[in-house]
Amino acid sequence: MAERRAAMKAAAEASRLEKARGNYESDIYNTLFSAWSLPYSRTSVKCSVELTLDRSGKILSHQFLNNCNDFYVYSIEEAIRKVKYFKRVESGIFRNTEVINFIDNVTSSSIG
Repeated sequence: MAERRAAMKAAAEASRLEKARGNYESDIYNTLFSAWSLPYSRTSVKCSVELTLDRSGKILSHQFLNNCNDFYVYSIEEAIRKVKYFKRVESGIFRNTEVINFIDNVTSSSIG
């Protein structure tokens, strides 16, 4: 009986952490995308950026994981400079690296 209770408690905690982790990832994406301004000269791109964070949520560094157009590099770096910090979260949720995909699926009909 005690083993079953412990297993249920562990499963509930794992579920809570998984949900909190998903919410934290959504917060990171939403914060960065809110700060991101698309460049004037647009193309279809997918720029993957790895962020290094400290425990306080401060962005320590970033690196592009693929080649991106200079206009996009500038606009993404500007968004990172604007954000600077994410909220602090408990250790079960925190990861010191986060990969963010900035995607612009521009088509000729979407440029006006």
